[in-house]
Amino acid sequence: MKWSILILVSLLSFVGYCQNPEIKRTWHWVFSDQNTLDFSSGSAVPGSVIAGEFIESNAAISDLSGDLIFFTNGDSIFDKNGVLLPNGFGILGGKSSYDGALFVPKPQNCSIYYLFTADHANSAGVNGLRYSEIDLTLNGGLGDVTTNKNVLLFAPNSEHLAAVHHANLQDIWVMSVKSGTDDFYAYLVDEAGVSSTPVVTTIGNLSAIEFGFVTSYGLKFSPDGKKMAVAENYSELGFSDTDSLCLYDFDSNSGMISNRMAFAPASDSTIFGYEFSPDGQKLYVHSSGITDVYYQYDISSNDFSTIELSKQIIFQNSSSTYSLIMRMAPDGQILVPAAQGANFISSISQPNINGVGCDFEENIITLVDNIAGESTGLNFIASFFGILPTINCSTGLTIQDAKQSEMKISVIPNPFDDFALIHLSFDYLTAEFELFNAVGQPVRFGQLNGGDFYLDRRDLDSGIYSLVLRKEGNFIIEKIVIH
Repeated sequence: MKWSILILVSLLSFVGYCQNPEIKRTWHWVFSDQNTLDFSSGSAVPGSVIAGEFIESNAAISDLSGDLIFFTNGDSIFDKNGVLLPNGFGILGGKSSYDGALFVPKPQNCSIYYLFTADHANSAGVNGLRYSEIDLTLNGGLGDVTTNKNVLLFAPNSEHLAAVHHANLQDIWVMSVKSGTDDFYAYLVDEAGVSSTPVVTTIGNLSAIEFGFVTSYGLKFSPDGKKMAVAENYSELGFSDTDSLCLYDFDSNSGMISNRMAFAPASDSTIFGYEFSPDGQKLYVHSSGITDVYYQYDISSNDFSTIELSKQIIFQNSSSTYSLIMRMAPDGQILVPAAQGANFISSISQPNINGVGCDFEENIITLVDNIAGESTGLNFIASFFGILPTINCSTGLTIQDAKQSEMKISVIPNPFDDFALIHLSFDYLTAEFELFNAVGQPVRFGQLNGGDFYLDRRDLDSGIYSLVLRKEGNFIIEKIVIH
């Protein structure tokens, strides 16, 4: 049955499923001595915390309300007030390991968190990949490390550490690489804890660049968990001055990796920074040589030749003004911190848009302190920036109470300027809806009394939104872009 078009009306109370409430876990950034960023207002607000040595192994995590819980520099864990946890010292990570620290909340448990650490190149990765358990109920509610501290998973490790949600949208994969091999290790974190048996995929060309030494340059997942990127660096060995950025398919159900495609954006250059767009359709690469150049690849075809031909320069600079890091932000932008000694951050403000329309904007944020060295590393679970159902700790509502519906939503056009037609491929007489902005804040909610309807922007700002419909335990989520 085709239902008549109607305008969104009838405000309701919060229905319990949003664009991704876990994006609030990324609202607080702690990196580089005094520097912090707070995204709780909807955009980045610089601030300061304690002085300390924060280089590349920085990580932070907030709760589902967006309040900071912990942060780390790879060898110590601090509470929300910047105070060292009683048992938060002696963490066997490495401050200069590229993205070498990562907080992972235990699924279905709002009190237990794991800090994963990957040792750095300076010690040849001998401390390996480890995790420490943190219980938020200890230390007067500020949390502390339990006896499960520095639990070894494998050694030696390369400086690769990233995480993304399992296909069930509940459990979490943590990925790293064993030094001197082409072996990717995927560990599943579920409600029982951290699995001791990894899923191992042997693929790539990493062992050729190890040369008995731990190389860096990290690992990234796309927010939807379908893609993974790894930089393969050769320049340190003297074999070549050209790096490759390798794109893989990732099966978030099995934890396996496949379909390696290697791209060399430019000759005589080194790749450090790279990042996926929020919709997972673009891949951005920073190539640093005589000049700084930022490239965009359209990876939506999943075809090597097509992706290679899609390469576009979106920004270049004659001097090394920018750092080696690119970071997805909760407001949908990709942030590009400045190089050592500067105090500004630039951005790719519309990263889902093709070509220069993605809008590389210089100096949009001024930090409290100058960036020190490479201290811009900051690691989050990639799918925090994607689409996940609500996990409500206070009421016990979890994603087990609902399932992603196979029914579809069509948004025509998408992106749009003034209004879009929302076509539902099912015949619900009534359904609840909510619209959420890029940082997970609800901006509209109501009830549908038919199938098709118009969504008009009214007072909505340009940006990325998620429309969520819920009916009898099923939910449907569609990402919407407003110009």
